[in-house]
Amino acid sequence: MLTFIDTHAHLNSKQYDADLPKVITSSKKAGVKRIIVPGFDLSTSAKSLGIARQYKNYCFGTCGIHPYHANKVYDLYEARQEMMKIIEENKEFIAAIGEVGLDYHLYGNEDATGKKNQQKELLKIEIELALQYNLPLILHCRNAWEDYVEILYIYKNDKLMGVSHCFEGGRLYLDKILSLGLFIGVNGLATFSSKVKNIIELIPLERMLLETDAPFLTPEPHRGTRNTPKNIRWVAKFVAGMQNITVTEVSQKTYENALSLFNMLK
Repeated sequence: MLTFIDTHAHLNSKQYDADLPKVITSSKKAGVKRIIVPGFDLSTSAKSLGIARQYKNYCFGTCGIHPYHANKVYDLYEARQEMMKIIEENKEFIAAIGEVGLDYHLYGNEDATGKKNQQKELLKIEIELALQYNLPLILHCRNAWEDYVEILYIYKNDKLMGVSHCFEGGRLYLDKILSLGLFIGVNGLATFSSKVKNIIELIPLERMLLETDAPFLTPEPHRGTRNTPKNIRWVAKFVAGMQNITVTEVSQKTYENALSLFNMLK
């Protein structure tokens, strides 16, 4: 059987509250051996770590504040202290700092204008926490590539580790992210977005991670339904077709890549 590590699945979403055990069981049957459950604010980070405790050595939690929630952070020092507390109390279960980054896309009918500085300052704090605790980053970027890369380059010489998840930055930013030594996260978006599809063959397999971003971005041929980690095999199949290699090669190498980045999963 092919084996996978889903490096990004929001099993802490309310969409799984009613049937999480069934989702876990179906994931295992599909060959998914590990799942990383990113938080997107402090409460969902705590929930992800609760899932990691419940499914120890199968699910792994994170701590981070998604840029969409940066405007809710009124005191950066306090946010840093709260994140440190979560990390200190959950060292056995926390695989990364994430999901963190920059997002200037319209969200909830609110423009990012006026919130960009909040996002950037918060991201710097979260990168510094990752360096302090020697943890990889699960990074997010949308419509903010220039600022995103500029901030990451500040830490270029600081042994930065991480993955640029759900990558859609095009060839220019792909090269910049790879030059930083980061991995590239590929999910179901590639199966239906021509913009992402066109760069899949350019991503070196040794720098690629597979993810679902469940419950979002369900890959073809199941688009329109709730996404779950078992669908990662469709992402692998798509990558194999685009790179003209076997699904086994994609499965094996991305599995190894995930273990090399996320030490806790070994």
